[in-house]
Amino acid sequence: MADHFPSGPLSFGKVLIQRDEDKCLPTHQYSKLPSNISDSELDVFILEPMLATGGSIYRAIGIVAERGVALKRILVVSILASEQAVQLVLKRYPGLHIVTAAIDENLNTKG
Repeated sequence: MADHFPSGPLSFGKVLIQRDEDKCLPTHQYSKLPSNISDSELDVFILEPMLATGGSIYRAIGIVAERGVALKRILVVSILASEQAVQLVLKRYPGLHIVTAAIDENLNTKG
């Protein structure tokens, strides 16, 4: 296990993005990230259970990238993702990796 985490214990951070339900727009409310997040040896996992429109994860990736994290070190992990969200995110961040258990081809009217 130590081979996967060469720098020692895991560090955790959080990013709170709240979506305006009427406009479906993500708003950054709060973030607290580890001080060493831009360390070139560390990988960053962004956990998001569901990628619907892609707006919230798009914003979260931007926040992490603004702190100096290279896209090749970011891995987005979700349970369910819409095709639209995956396309939106990969269009803006082509070097990013997304792992999801399932892709849903359709969104409802609320995203």
